[in-house]
Amino acid sequence: MISSAVDTETDPDPDTERRTAVRPFRALTAAAGWSFYPVGLLARLPFAMLTLGITAYVATVRGSFADGGLAAGAYALAAAVGAAVTGAATDRFGQRRLLLVLAIINAAVVLGFVSVAGIAPLPLLVVAAAVVGATIPPVGPLARVRWAALVEDRVPPPHRARVFGTALSYESMADELTFMFGPALVGVLSALLFPSTPLLACVLIMLVFGGLFALHPTVAAAAHADHGSGVKRARLREFLLPARLLPVLGMLTIGSLFGALSTSVIAYAADNGSPSSGGIIYAGFGVGSALASLAMAAVPDRFALSLRWVVAAVCSVGFAALLPLASGAWVLAGMLALLGCAIGPVIVTLFGIGSRVAPAGRAGLQMTLLSGGIIAGNAIGAPIAGAVADSSGSSMAFLVVVASAGVLAALGFVHAVAARRRPE
Repeated sequence: MISSAVDTETDPDPDTERRTAVRPFRALTAAAGWSFYPVGLLARLPFAMLTLGITAYVATVRGSFADGGLAAGAYALAAAVGAAVTGAATDRFGQRRLLLVLAIINAAVVLGFVSVAGIAPLPLLVVAAAVVGATIPPVGPLARVRWAALVEDRVPPPHRARVFGTALSYESMADELTFMFGPALVGVLSALLFPSTPLLACVLIMLVFGGLFALHPTVAAAAHADHGSGVKRARLREFLLPARLLPVLGMLTIGSLFGALSTSVIAYAADNGSPSSGGIIYAGFGVGSALASLAMAAVPDRFALSLRWVVAAVCSVGFAALLPLASGAWVLAGMLALLGCAIGPVIVTLFGIGSRVAPAGRAGLQMTLLSGGIIAGNAIGAPIAGAVADSSGSSMAFLVVVASAGVLAALGFVHAVAARRRPE
């Protein structure tokens, strides 16, 4: 999407080239406006809060962690499917109205969930949690669609790839920050006020910042990109082509790694007598991933995306292999930071690949498929690691993380071979 126009337009003014090349964040701010950063960041916060928020609230009001886990799993799977459906719908109808409607519906559904969670039969509880997931706006991937359109429209051709790479790095860092601080905010609000407070906070955030995101002026750029080209839209089966499917499988594998890692870390903390320290330990992974994602903006364009995937994924295998050897909480947190430094660049790279291979008029669906892959993958890795932890302990559970990293590297090699036949 970004690379296609690089060779077809005339060279811009040299001074503009110099300013854009040296200050990519300035170019992004000029294109989107400074307000897009806090709006986009806070609008995605409920996405990160609801998994833990649903688990904790259901466990409290029903006295069952099993019920909480089932509800959270239903939320995650429905969110993955809902993200893909929303992405396809925004490609056809635009983001503004659809996101505004979803923000209102999701807020109402969360309020309903809070009301019935303690008294509803388990099947109805699971359905209610699934509706919460299906209606939550996929802010992260749709923000990436807006960045792609803004860069295409407003950045001089020679610098589009670099500036868009910076946008993807920022978006990955924003995702990591929300997944670091979202669960922490759930814990703080629950401890200081009431068990339902985190979910009620999600309602308020969604109505305010979800609405602002839907109405932000950047939505016009995405609408222009999606509807102004007149290009025939790709059919859904075209997303099964290897060039488009492999990045989604990569994100699914990363989601599996996330699920296995969070479960293994909690099990490790429990094995060492401090279950409450699991969140603090896991924060090391988020810090490493966020910093490495942001640093990807400095990687030269000549470093091919397929090679970035392979190198970072291979590093993740090595770092993951260290986890069973952890000898203390701080040591494990440091190891997780190293692993995050490898996984963050892979996420940035996969979104970059997805933006390039997305069919005309289908950028929203491609991006939400990538994001949904991470969510759905959690439902694969978490139960496997949990079963291993119950039977063999946390050290063995970390081997599920190693296996996920190995699959991610293998997919990277397959993509690299395919990329040699079809240059990026």
